Amino acid sequence: MFTTDRTEFIGRNGTLRNPEAMSRASFPEKQERRLIPCAAIQVVFDLETEEEHEIVFRLGTLREHEGNSNDDPRCIKERHLHMMHLDKVKKYWQHTLGVLQIETPDAALNIIFQWLAQYQTLACRIWARSGFYQSGGGFGFRDQLQDVLSLMYSRPAIAHKQILLNASRQLKKETHNIGGIRQPEEEYVQPVSDDFLWLPFVTLKYVSHTGDTGILDESVSF
Repeated sequence: MFTTDRTEFIGRNGTLRNPEAMSRASFPEKQERRLIPCAAIQVVFDLETEEEHEIVFRLGTLREHEGNSNDDPRCIKERHLHMMHLDKVKKYWQHTLGVLQIETPDAALNIIFQWLAQYQTLACRIWARSGFYQSGGGFGFRDQLQDVLSLMYSRPAIAHKQILLNASRQLKKETHNIGGIRQPEEEYVQPVSDDFLWLPFVTLKYVSHTGDTGILDESVSF
């Protein structure tokens, strides 16, 4: 059962915190564009003690082409089933984020360490090149090397790829990378470790952890 009428869902004297629909047994199944729109779907089921029940809602759009069987909802479902790999996605993240586990008296710390921090490192920093403090798509030389240190146990192949990528971004001897800006030798005042420390440091950590000494024989141009 469903309705697309927001007024009907909220009710005359109801609010979003306490909509009238929550005390109703059913909706009259309105589907009109002229109404104040909403998408409210109602499913009724019984639960026994300790029983679980999963409900999945799929929302989409249909093109209004009469006589075109490809726009039939059943055809759309079949056409897009191959794109739905939710189980694979879940397994990927369970494996990636489940390698390292800690147990401390602080539940919030456990969650941050085991799930949020590693997820943000891979999804936000490595893939999306973004993050809470660097959301402009930057790809810092030192930053990304530091980030992949946390992936040595769960995704060492990503660390391997990042090391070679950074190796291809070396600067000429007469320039230095300060805060992401190349500066000539005569303007180079503040010593930084980005170019000189982090690439060999992370490479050493990678070789020590994986035993993959072959990365030392890789040839990368810059």
